[in-house]
This record gives sequence, structure tokens and C-alpha cells, in this order.
Amino acid sequence: MNFEFSFRSLLITQLILTGSFFVILFTKFDMTDERDGISFLSNMCYFVFFMLMLVNSGSFITFYLGWEGIGLESFILISFYVERVRSTKATIKVFLINKIGDIFLLLMMLYI
Repeated sequence: MNFEFSFRSLLITQLILTGSFFVILFTKFDMTDERDGISFLSNMCYFVFFMLMLVNSGSFITFYLGWEGIGLESFILISFYVERVRSTKATIKVFLINKIGDIFLLLMMLYI
């Protein structure tokens, strides 16, 4: 995989890591009573990994893998509370919007 590090990508990487540190810290303390809190936290870490992959990508392949990983983890994180009706509706909406964005991103990458 090809990664590119510039000042801007390192700055965005620092912002992602700082923000996600506080989100994961809050989630850890907020979800102590949940039975699947560890799986939620692991999915949050995967989400951060794919964000970092997207920001630091140096080729279209790693960019697209990061983009697809963020979409997948968004789907998984939103559908975490599968027994709630609002969560299920939001999951379907996010899936459809992500797939429309995926198609247009792939078309633009092929055009370039």
C-alpha cells in the first residue's frame, strides 16, 4: 500500500487521533453497563483506522479502501442497537446514501 505523508495529512491525522481519543474515552465510560460494549469500542477503533487510511492514502486504491471501510463501519456502528426501530431505519438510510456516494466516487476515480 502506498501512503503519503505531508504537513496537511499529519495535521489532519493529529486532529483525527485527538478527537477519536475523546470519543472512545467517553464511550468506554458511558458503555460500562452494556453487554456488547467491547465490540462497539473495537468497531470504533476500526472506524478510526479507516479514517487514517483515507487521509494518508497515496493512491486511489488505498483511498477507496479507506472510503469503503468508513462506510462499512458507519453501517455497523449505527446498527449497533438493532432492536430499536429508529436504529434500523437509520441504518437503511445510511446504507443507501453511502452506496450512492460510492458509485459516484468510483465513477469519478475511473474518469480521472
